[in-house]
Amino acid sequence: MWPERFKTSSLHPGMRQEIGELPLISGANRDGAIAFLHGFMLGKSGTAKFNVDVLKKQSDDFIERCLANPDEKAVDAMSKMKS
Repeated sequence: MWPERFKTSSLHPGMRQEIGELPLISGANRDGAIAFLHGFMLGKSGTAKFNVDVLKKQSDDFIERCLANPDEKAVDAMSKMKS
């Protein structure tokens, strides 16, 4: 279940909130949030093509960034993984 602080976002749980707890969520909830974030960023980019291996690396890097920068917003952190 999502921590209470993730339930306030109009975008998606946790996507506009600080990300400190996101790495602590496990399984399908975390995978779903990260997949949604990848899709959101892909939509913003205006492309529909992606490389699964690159997404996997970006996801791993995103989790590491979450752990190192718990006050950063998820969208900002993912943007840095994709640049």
